[in-house]
Amino acid sequence: MISKQRKTRDLVGLTFSEFQSDPTKWMTRAREFRDAAVLLVESKSGSLSSPYYYNAALSLELSLKAILVAQKRKYQAIHRLKDLSDAAGVQIERDHVKTLELLSECLMWLGRYPIPKSENQWNNFHDVLFPKHKVTVHKGKIRRVIRNEKTFPTLKNYLAIWNLFEAEYSSLNQLGNSYKMLSS
Repeated sequence: MISKQRKTRDLVGLTFSEFQSDPTKWMTRAREFRDAAVLLVESKSGSLSSPYYYNAALSLELSLKAILVAQKRKYQAIHRLKDLSDAAGVQIERDHVKTLELLSECLMWLGRYPIPKSENQWNNFHDVLFPKHKVTVHKGKIRRVIRNEKTFPTLKNYLAIWNLFEAEYSSLNQLGNSYKMLSS
């Protein structure tokens, strides 16, 4: 038996399937997490923290799923941002592929927990993934290892990727609105 509340939700269109298939709902939530990521950096005088990485990564995941929903395609229940980007057909720069790899790890564990679920994930992160974001700088006899500004998920890199996804979503949304106007 369907509850009275459920019948009311059904009547006003507040249904699971309605929300699942509405790209605007997905993109609105993505923008909220983007705003949170930006606010975190601004509130900490530019320093990056785990909550920043998590919010940035989640905003990108949701924006990619918004694109897939706008394309009338099913989205996978995954957190690998590069895979979602490929599925959505969004072309990204090679350096940003590395950024998405790191942000995927932030989404899955690094943004929330001090360790991943397994030691293999820990070793892969520290031995394979994170070294991709380091560069060695020599100044005389002094050698320093610093983050790679082209690949590390700084606010600048994150927002460059975000803007790419936002533009893709906007172009799909404009096409959808044009199609609606033509068919009415």
